[in-house]
Amino acid sequence: MRVFRSRCVRVIVALSNVAAMALSPVALALPQESTTLGTAFSYQGRLRRNGLPAQGSFDLRFRLYDAAVGGNQISQELIFPESLIEEGYFSIDLDFGNVHNGNKRWLEVQVNNTILTPRQVLMPTPTALYALSGNQGPQGPVGATGAKGDKGDKGDNGEAGATGAQGPVGAAGAVGPQGPQGEVGATGATGAKGDKGDKGDKGDTGDVGPQGPVGATGAVGPQGPQGEVGATGATGATGATGTKGRDAFS
Repeated sequence: MRVFRSRCVRVIVALSNVAAMALSPVALALPQESTTLGTAFSYQGRLRRNGLPAQGSFDLRFRLYDAAVGGNQISQELIFPESLIEEGYFSIDLDFGNVHNGNKRWLEVQVNNTILTPRQVLMPTPTALYALSGNQGPQGPVGATGAKGDKGDKGDNGEAGATGAQGPVGAAGAVGPQGPQGEVGATGATGAKGDKGDKGDKGDTGDVGPQGPVGATGAVGPQGPQGEVGATGATGATGATGTKGRDAFS
């Protein structure tokens, strides 16, 4: 059989919707017999809204800290969605794990989207979950991560890895500007004769050229036909008298 003791705390806070909500009283019940000791405890409270006992379903969240304000959150957040509250009363078992080492702890309660302030201190009962003397208790939780240390010296270069497979061919780049004109190349071989073109238009008459040299005399042509007898010419003058000649005999 478990025996429980409780401690009561009263907290009042104004909600964002101007509806006042009060949590009062709160009962924290811790087991007294070490043979049945666990890490869970009962949380009992009464929730008021606008001065009246709250009624209906509410989302309840519980967080444990090591300070009344600020500090470090201990263990994980416990979430109880749509928790039924009747006439303002509710009772929930909370288990943050093995976080009780004899030091004070503060419980933060959130109802829907409103965090109730101040946090409620959890005081250990005469039979605490962890004794300051006697048998060694279980190992505590892992502490917060320490600050980042200085950067270490650069290590030696590792061996070169194997050459990876050739990647895919990239996209073609943009066309670059045109380069300067190169030197004239050697004359290529004469190509095949092309087809005869169409006859061109008649050109203009050219200027008369200079007279050429006289050609050689041509051969005598054939004698032409005899001409008509011409008219009788005038009688000529009488000639001189000649010498007397000898008789001629035959």
